Amino acid sequence: MWGARLSDAGLGVADLWMVDLKSADAARYREVTGVEQGNALKFLRRLAEAGRETWVSYVLVPGLTDEAGHIEAMGVLLSGMPNVTRVEIRPFHQMGREKWAELGLEYKLRETATPGEELIGRVEGQLRSFGLPVVVA
Repeated sequence: MWGARLSDAGLGVADLWMVDLKSADAARYREVTGVEQGNALKFLRRLAEAGRETWVSYVLVPGLTDEAGHIEAMGVLLSGMPNVTRVEIRPFHQMGREKWAELGLEYKLRETATPGEELIGRVEGQLRSFGLPVVVA
């Protein structure tokens, strides 16, 4: 991750940092991304320590990133970071399916549905319960 190699002075090159966090749960993060979450969390913490404004984006995928315990862990993590001024819930969609086919890659989420309003509302409510500034994008 390039953020791990960025100098402390380099954190000042942007007024706003946008970080995509797949999961606050280490095992789920590894499942979703294929890599360990350590660098992402380390970078989030560096941004918090430096007081750099940060928006966090989170893709809500039914059956993959929607477990209440995982949302709770994300709320705990992000609520301790006053520099996080926006948490975006991005409901999963199928618009990338063709891209995977063009790249000749297996698309494992072919049967995954877009999250319904009830699920989105539950996740939004969970994150808001931690005092986080949540928007559904």
